[in-house]
Amino acid sequence: RRAGGPRSTQHRPSAAANATAVCRTAVEALRSHLRVARVAAYLVRENADGVLHLETHAGFDISPPEALEPTHQGDRGDEIAAVADGVVGPLRRQVALRAGGEIVGALVLEDEPGGPLANVSLAFLRMVATTVAGNVIVARMLARAKREVTRSRALRQVAQELAGQLDLSIVLADIVDRTRTLFDADKAGLWLIEEGEFPFRVGASRGMSDAFVAETRKLTWETAAVGVQSVRERRTIVVRGADTRPRVGAVQAAYGTQGIRYAFPVPLGG
Repeated sequence: RRAGGPRSTQHRPSAAANATAVCRTAVEALRSHLRVARVAAYLVRENADGVLHLETHAGFDISPPEALEPTHQGDRGDEIAAVADGVVGPLRRQVALRAGGEIVGALVLEDEPGGPLANVSLAFLRMVATTVAGNVIVARMLARAKREVTRSRALRQVAQELAGQLDLSIVLADIVDRTRTLFDADKAGLWLIEEGEFPFRVGASRGMSDAFVAETRKLTWETAAVGVQSVRERRTIVVRGADTRPRVGAVQAAYGTQGIRYAFPVPLGG
């Protein structure tokens, strides 16, 4: 047998990697290097309920459960998906994937009687799980960044395609409609910049209330608001939890009233 731990789990994911690929690499590395008969990887889906969903597995004659229920430790009921590490039985071990205090999944290992799993320390499996969890986090961050860059470029392309039309109201409405479809968004709006103390005027919007639009009309170049910052710095800003995060600034209350949790201001100027 070859000695050493699962070296494949030590590599940081490339730009082409995703969370599933990270899990698949870890599963195969554990089976090939430790000679464990069966390994399954579960992940908590992003922005979901904390249930651990089966991501990939190998060696099983019958597919393992599609989901593992999260367990809560003590009275910390707000800490979902807190999977307890432990030796479940002589032939089965389960270890949580933790990264930065966040539970992102779990590894489940099973072996035959007399197999090598009984001699693998839980401390070693936890070290492997920490590496896998970190790679999962990085892979997800890369995937999100790639999606956001693609969307931002596509949005600018839409603006360029419509620039030749003559009726401004039709152009703006079309841009907003295409943007809403592109982002699969509930709400979208496009603001024009004018001269004067209050330079931001809505050109077209979908799904936004008149009260919200009126709040944006009060913005100035000095207002501490994420939309103003985006235009001033000429860069796209992605804000998750826009209805609660302080960095949103002056329009945070309006976001909360409007039910806007994700804000994605994109400046369209040259």
